[in-house]
Amino acid sequence: MKTSARLHLVIVLIFSLVFLASTISFWQLSKHDIALETQNALYSAQLLINNDTPPAVLHQYFTDSRHVQVTKLHQEQALTPHYIYHGERYYVLPDDSSELDEITVTIGLFFALFAMALMLILFSVKRVLNEKEQTIHRIQQQLVHIQEQERRHLAMELHDNVSQIISGIHVNAYMLQTKPEAKDNVLDIANKISKMCEALKDDTRNLINSLHPVMLSRLGFEQGLAQFIAATNESADITINVDNQLDTWNDNEDRDIQIFRICQESIQNTIRHARATQIDCRLFAKNNDVFIDVTDNGIGFESNTVKPGVGFHSMQERARIAGCELNISSQPNNGTRIRVSFKKD
Repeated sequence: MKTSARLHLVIVLIFSLVFLASTISFWQLSKHDIALETQNALYSAQLLINNDTPPAVLHQYFTDSRHVQVTKLHQEQALTPHYIYHGERYYVLPDDSSELDEITVTIGLFFALFAMALMLILFSVKRVLNEKEQTIHRIQQQLVHIQEQERRHLAMELHDNVSQIISGIHVNAYMLQTKPEAKDNVLDIANKISKMCEALKDDTRNLINSLHPVMLSRLGFEQGLAQFIAATNESADITINVDNQLDTWNDNEDRDIQIFRICQESIQNTIRHARATQIDCRLFAKNNDVFIDVTDNGIGFESNTVKPGVGFHSMQERARIAGCELNISSQPNNGTRIRVSFKKD
C-alpha cells in the first residue's frame, strides 16, 4: 500500500473513531436529558391535575406538550396522571418521540459536517502529497540528469586521458619489442606490458561504455542496445538474443538513455543473480504502444514475498522519469520478465 493511501486510511479511521465516540456520548447525554424532561413533564401534569385546573385547559396543554401524550386507554391506570374531559377519562403518558427525532436530525447534521471536514482534509492532504511528489520527481529528474552528465564527463576523461596514456605505454612496449639489441628479459617484460595494456584497454573501454554508452549517442537506441548485447555476449557466459520487430524508432535522447539503463540493469541483474542460461530481448509495437521485453529462463522469484532491491527501485524511478510503464513479473523456477512500454510519439 502506498504511503498516501496509508495516510488517508489513518485519517479516515481517526475521524470515524472521533465521530463514533462523539455520537455515543451525545446520544447518552440526550437520552438522560429526555428522561429528566419527561419525568418533570409528568410531575407537572400531576400538579396541574391536583390543583383542579379546568379540564379544557388541561386537555389543550397536554395535547400541545412535547414530552407527554394523551390517551384514553392505559393499563396502569392507578399510577398514571389522568383527568376527566367531556365525560371521558384521559391518561397522561410520557412521550419522547419528538425529542428523539430531533436528536436523529442533529446526529445526521453532525455526520454531514464530519464528512465535509473529512473530505476537505483528505483533499488538502492529497494536494500537499501531490505537490511534494511532484517536487521529489523534479529533484530526481535533476539528479538523474546530473548523474548522466557526470558519467558522460568521466567517460570523456577516461577516453581522452587514461586511454591515451595506455595507448602510449602500449606503443612504447611495442617499440621496445622491435629493437634488435633488446635482451630476452627486456622482451619478456615488454610482452607482459603489452598484454597488460591490451587487457587494461578492454577494461577501460567497458568502463567507458558502462558510464556513458557512446554507441547510444552515435548509433541510436536500437543499434546501441544491439551493440551492448553483442559485447555482453562476448564477455558473459550466457546467451542473449535480440528480436527487434520495430519498423521505426523515434529518437528521444532523455527517454532512450533511461530505457537503455533499465535494459542494462535488467541484463546485469540476470547475469549476477538469476542463474539463467539465456536472455531474450524483444522490441515490438502493439497499437500505439512500444514494448521492450527482457526475459530470462532463470530461477525467478515470488513477486509478493521478495523485497525489491536498489536495482528494481532504480529501474522504476528511471521508467517514471522517462514517462514509461515498468512491469516486473516472475515466478519461482519460471524466469523473470521485465517490460518497458511507452506511447509512440
